[in-house]
Amino acid sequence: SGHFVTLVGFREEKGKRVVLIHDPSVRSGLAKKTEACQLVPIPPEHHFILESGESINAKGYFELNGIHLKEGAHLAIVEGAIAITPVAQAK
Repeated sequence: SGHFVTLVGFREEKGKRVVLIHDPSVRSGLAKKTEACQLVPIPPEHHFILESGESINAKGYFELNGIHLKEGAHLAIVEGAIAITPVAQAK
């Protein structure tokens, strides 16, 4: 199980792409702050075992490295993204 974070920016640092996020989790603290994380490709030979017992190939998935993990978690996986594009209202 997981939660959404908000992408608020990105930059390049020492040749690596860094994403800047706001994480609503209490693990990040009560005050809103911008956290720098790295998107790290998960090797395609890795597999995830879901709670249902199903095995999923990790090809195409990324680890969000630098986020505060909940106790017992080994890594944070980017499972999806939602992009919202404002559209002008019809007159």
